[in-house]
Amino acid sequence: MTWNHRVVRRTWRKGEVDEEKEYAIHEAYYGRDDDGGISITADHKAPYGETVEELRETLQRMLRALDRPVLDYDTREEILRRQHGKPSSKESTGPNEA
Repeated sequence: MTWNHRVVRRTWRKGEVDEEKEYAIHEAYYGRDDDGGISITADHKAPYGETVEELRETLQRMLRALDRPVLDYDTREEILRRQHGKPSSKESTGPNEA
């Protein structure tokens, strides 16, 4: 099983028409489910390390998540692919390799 940090978009429904979206860093696990899909942590992750160097490595992994497609919290599907540092609404065809 492999994992990495990913940006995840979560949508909160507020009434029938209003919704609020938030983006956060989660851990994503690949091949963990029986169907080989992507699992993500229920809550977003804060940078952590037992040393300053471990904290730096965690932050660097989290920054790399910004270059990967964004995952939807509910469906675990890629919803936004980043192109040249800017988000694009183009949908991707499948999960990004870990």
